[in-house]
Amino acid sequence: MKKISWLAVAAFLLAIAVFWYVNRAPASVATKAPDFELALSDIFDDLESHPDTTLKMLVGKVILIEGHYNSQSGDSNPVIIIQDDQGRLANCSLSEPHDGVYEKGQNIEIKGVFVGFDELFGEIQLNKCYIQ
Repeated sequence: MKKISWLAVAAFLLAIAVFWYVNRAPASVATKAPDFELALSDIFDDLESHPDTTLKMLVGKVILIEGHYNSQSGDSNPVIIIQDDQGRLANCSLSEPHDGVYEKGQNIEIKGVFVGFDELFGEIQLNKCYIQ
């Protein structure tokens, strides 16, 4: 009987641990270290030379990119667009509203999850972004 009660307690504790593991909050992009730190122009150069390899390497990863501020739109779901020296764009959806004011061409760093490359518009797509 004593053995069965210890097994029941162990099973209960294991169930609690599994429940906690499955229902824990996802890691925030703001606190997570970036998997890659790249200039925006480097990403575009890699996409031009070997697109499949670059996309497989970056999709779903947290990256820190550096570029020049271009524009911002949206209030509740803000989007910041940055560009490299050749005018190629990255579309960055911010996680939360940001009230920073930037001048066009100002150099900024943005950390976010790389979603992919939109071939139609020629833009890199990032989600859950934070401005560094």
